[in-house]
Amino acid sequence: MADNKINWKNHFVELIVVIFGITIAFGIDKYAERRKEDGQMVLALISFKDDLERDIRNFESSQIPINQGRVDELDFILKKLRAEELESDSLHKTISRMFGSANSRITNATYESLKSSGKLEDIPNAELRKKIVNHYENNFKQSEYISNVNTDYYDRLLTYISEHSSAIFDRDFGDKKLLKDPGFRSMVARWRNIISFKVSEYKRMTNSSKNLLEAINEELK
Repeated sequence: MADNKINWKNHFVELIVVIFGITIAFGIDKYAERRKEDGQMVLALISFKDDLERDIRNFESSQIPINQGRVDELDFILKKLRAEELESDSLHKTISRMFGSANSRITNATYESLKSSGKLEDIPNAELRKKIVNHYENNFKQSEYISNVNTDYYDRLLTYISEHSSAIFDRDFGDKKLLKDPGFRSMVARWRNIISFKVSEYKRMTNSSKNLLEAINEELK
């Protein structure tokens, strides 16, 4: 007669082997996924690094010196206007430079991409994540605000100059009414202050970019 007795020991061993195999498979999958996510985070941090380096170069080699030069020119114009020493030849040479200005916004392509996809929370270093959020949320909005204020006032000043073009380009300055107009001097002074503020903010944003870049480089080591 055949022995129909169930060998529970063998079944138990087989069950343990199956569970062990599944556990290993899940572990390997999770490890591979974690490695993939780590690789994606490294690429994201490298992309942040590229954006920050681009902003630093832009501000230091272009935006700050160009706008500081404009502040210096406007200081000269204001000095002459207040002393009523700006003659026709001087104004003709400087009036076009009065309008020059340079604007820039923080590069936030990488940040917006991670933010919109919900990947920002995947950055494991909480302190670094906080620095990234603070840098981009504060500085991009500020750079956008500065650019808008600059553009709006530029248009306002240009309109004023256009409306008084006969007084500007008349060799006799229309009996110098424009040069004696306190409203005109006030507008030029306001324009100078807007650009000066922009210079100081671009310097601050550059320092913020450098600090974040240093933290990211440390994380990538």
